[in-house]
Amino acid sequence: MPFLGPGFGSDPDAWRIAGAARDIGRTGHYEASRFPGAPVVEIVDSLLLRLGERALPIASALWGAIACAAFYVALCRLGARGCFWAALALAFTPVFWIHTTDAMDYSWALGLAMLALAFAVYGRAVLAGTALGLAIGCRITTAVLILPIAILLEGRSYSRLALSTILFGALALAPSFLTYGTRFLSGYEFGRVPWIYVIKGATRDVWGVIGSLAIAIALVIGLFRLRLAPRRELLAVVIAVALTGSIYFRLPHEGAYLLPAVPFVLLFLTRTLAKPGAVALACAMLASSILLGVSEVSSSADRHLSVEVRGSLLKECERRAEQLAARDALLKRAASLPPNATVLVYEQLPLVEWAAPKGSPGFPEFVHLLPPAALILAKEENRALYATEEALDGEQKIYRVDAEKEWGVEKIP
Repeated sequence: MPFLGPGFGSDPDAWRIAGAARDIGRTGHYEASRFPGAPVVEIVDSLLLRLGERALPIASALWGAIACAAFYVALCRLGARGCFWAALALAFTPVFWIHTTDAMDYSWALGLAMLALAFAVYGRAVLAGTALGLAIGCRITTAVLILPIAILLEGRSYSRLALSTILFGALALAPSFLTYGTRFLSGYEFGRVPWIYVIKGATRDVWGVIGSLAIAIALVIGLFRLRLAPRRELLAVVIAVALTGSIYFRLPHEGAYLLPAVPFVLLFLTRTLAKPGAVALACAMLASSILLGVSEVSSSADRHLSVEVRGSLLKECERRAEQLAARDALLKRAASLPPNATVLVYEQLPLVEWAAPKGSPGFPEFVHLLPPAALILAKEENRALYATEEALDGEQKIYRVDAEKEWGVEKIP
């Protein structure tokens, strides 16, 4: 609870979800925060917003607690040792802990997926499929867990699991399909990601610094004790990691895309390292989230790594406060701009639109970025163009355009 807020999180998509929920509540019509949408989260959030903005991160925290409790129940049913500590290790994993304190859809999806796992190991195929289908309605990529969960299903009622997953997954995604048609399956491309950032996303961004070292050591030890893991569970782990990893390597923009595989990695390590290993992992994850982190420090003359005595979660809280302060400064500056001005704000757009929705009196037009054709049109219309430093970098990165030099776009703080 102390880590909930400020705002909805540092990920712009968290603000997009909140913005879509607000619009759904106002109009009564479904609107996706981004494709393919997260209808379950967005529609429920539209109701929760009536209780106040803080209700959204609280809901994420509750689903995070459900995920850990269901993971614990599933481990106990499977006969693993150190179940409580393994569940704590999941709770303290930096990427998971962070997203249980924001308005993102990750903890919703994982909470429902872990409920599906818990139902599956008890042989409740229909309930497992129902939970997994709803999880797909939170994050469509959760569908990769149907195979690992089917492998661990007690009783082998595969057809019931598959049919209920398909039925409830289709119902959960129906608002997005009915609104946008097959276009809701569109993805986003942001260019090639350098391999060093791909590795960073799969290690530090998921487990933190200390956690990555602990996981690496634990995996080495676990591979030497492979015989201690039941074959059925080992197969489920391999498939979960392989399928989740394939999606991540297709679009390696966020380490959180690997979150569905995290419980299965912990299941494997709990089986091979038993209770002492689970205790060590839980302590390592806690330290990684709170105590120690590494960040990149950039300047015009140098770029280097800095070791900090604060973990991933504490840095996330600082990042949120900095984002809100930057947004407020931007809005204050924008209020004095000409009425025909257009301001490029890049990933700050959902934060800005939350405080100053489109058409708000006294503010210029805010946009994400402008492609070259739109920049030409804006100049022909004699519109005043402004951009934040991040937006200018975004223009350069995505459109290969130096908007400041080539098009006279003025940089504002």
